[in-house]
Amino acid sequence: AAPPPPPPPPVVCLRHDRNQMKKRCTCGKARRYRPGRGAPSAVNPESRPPRQASGVEPLVIAMRRNPQDAACQAWGCRALAQACASDEEHRAAAAKQGVVPLLLICARTHNEDADLVARAFSALAVVASLDQIGAAAAVAAAAVVVAHGGVEVIATALRDHRQHAGVQAQGCRVLGLACVDAREHKDETDRRSGIELVVQALRAHPADDDVQRWGCLAI
Repeated sequence: AAPPPPPPPPVVCLRHDRNQMKKRCTCGKARRYRPGRGAPSAVNPESRPPRQASGVEPLVIAMRRNPQDAACQAWGCRALAQACASDEEHRAAAAKQGVVPLLLICARTHNEDADLVARAFSALAVVASLDQIGAAAAVAAAAVVVAHGGVEVIATALRDHRQHAGVQAQGCRVLGLACVDAREHKDETDRRSGIELVVQALRAHPADDDVQRWGCLAI
């Protein structure tokens, strides 16, 4: 006669067997334990701080603490532009942190650095929502730009860096977007000879698509 089959192995919990401590529990004892790594969080998502507070604020703090550090200012401008390019919450947080005057200070302080000035103007157009023509945020940001001497800063940069296509393009961009919805902003631009500078930019860079595009907008 054939020998009887061996008895089935005892049922062992895949978590609590000493050789299988990292497996999932099959006996129910794990209910008394704290949730392990990978368990869903019990924190209410609405109670967490908004993500823009942790993304924009450190950049603003770094730029304010290091106003003379050109590298810090350049990377700060780039990071702010990337963070706010497609995120309305980040733009709102940037507005609350006073990014508009901060970027104007950057452009004024480092006016001799054409690349940094162009980057500051580009970030200003994105971070301040100026690209959203007609929106309430764009109108408010344009008013802040003009109130903090933005037209003067842009005119100075356009005058000092006539051969730098980046400065010419982004300067025309911010100048045009800041004036598109407010007559008083256009008057300030006229006082700073802004239109003449834009025309000169168009003539100096006929083959640069960005200069031509934003120069036409500014006019």
